[in-house]
Amino acid sequence: MEPVHYNAGCILPDPNFLRAVRDLATRAGTVLIFDEILSGFRTGIGCAQRHFGVTPDITLLGKALANGVPISVIAGKREVMESFSPFGTAAHSGTFSGHLFGVLAALATPEELAKPGFYDVPTGTLAMADRLYSGLREVFARHGIPCSVNGFGTRFALYFGQEPDFTPRAYQDITGCDTALLRRFARACFEQQVIFHAYDVVIGHHGFGQAHDPAVIDEALDRIDRACAAL
Repeated sequence: MEPVHYNAGCILPDPNFLRAVRDLATRAGTVLIFDEILSGFRTGIGCAQRHFGVTPDITLLGKALANGVPISVIAGKREVMESFSPFGTAAHSGTFSGHLFGVLAALATPEELAKPGFYDVPTGTLAMADRLYSGLREVFARHGIPCSVNGFGTRFALYFGQEPDFTPRAYQDITGCDTALLRRFARACFEQQVIFHAYDVVIGHHGFGQAHDPAVIDEALDRIDRACAAL
């Protein structure tokens, strides 16, 4: 399961739900797997599982662990991991398995993520998230564009056609969003050289990284403001 449903924009779980799943899996002797390919390192080096205080038996991670360099990672508790070959009988393989460039990047990236201030100083990624999300809300409000900005760490959703305080709890909650307005917005931003990860027919997730410093965030907001004026 994904601890955060980013493929529907940004739908956060009820922490009690995650804890209940953990308890059920433990009682049943079932392996609990978190897919953190999208949520990994968005709020801290401990990923979503540390944020919500729920530890799975297995975690799946992708290229976020390697700063964008292709890699696929299966990580978890020793008793589960030892079932994989060459220690156990469970065979596995993959296109990116053991690729030297990806492995070296995956070793170096957590060292950078763990440095003091990466997430929590005034220019850290979480501060940039607040700067971007509050700026987007202000732009939408000023232009009278109905849109809810829902963010969790450095990944976020834009739910057009909704009130600013709209907070979805399930995929069904977003079926009434204005995807036509989303497409118009994304295309207007593209004309201003700001690219959003917006599919043509469904709501997608958007994000940013450490390279987006205050100057970049502010310039992006200025260009988005111009895009909204053109809608």
